Amino acid sequence: MRSPFEKPETLPQWLLSSACWAASCWVAFSLFSWGSMWWWKSDDGMFLVFGAAVLVCILMWKRVIKVGWRLWSDNREVLSMNILAGLWLLLQTAAFVLSVLGIAFGTLIWMALSGSSGSNGGGWND
Repeated sequence: MRSPFEKPETLPQWLLSSACWAASCWVAFSLFSWGSMWWWKSDDGMFLVFGAAVLVCILMWKRVIKVGWRLWSDNREVLSMNILAGLWLLLQTAAFVLSVLGIAFGTLIWMALSGSSGSNGGGWND
């Protein structure tokens, strides 16, 4: 594995790869979110933010969590490496689950609060 973004074959490679993927996804999402909210001052920028959040979750699942569980379950290396990787994997999985729940909850709240306030109703702010 020459690049940390390539598919890892061992648990130590996965630890480096997962840290790189997590950091790059976090930085890219933060910059994209800030840029889209700066560019579109209205609520229209939120479509892009939620879309980017879903994309980050998909990338993290495919590139970090799914591969990590496979490598961790197949690993027969040093116990300390298993413990470290297991803790990092649990942290990544918990962050993933909280992110997905946050995206779902945030989308529902945003849609409810930004609904039209016409004669048909549509938002909580009527």
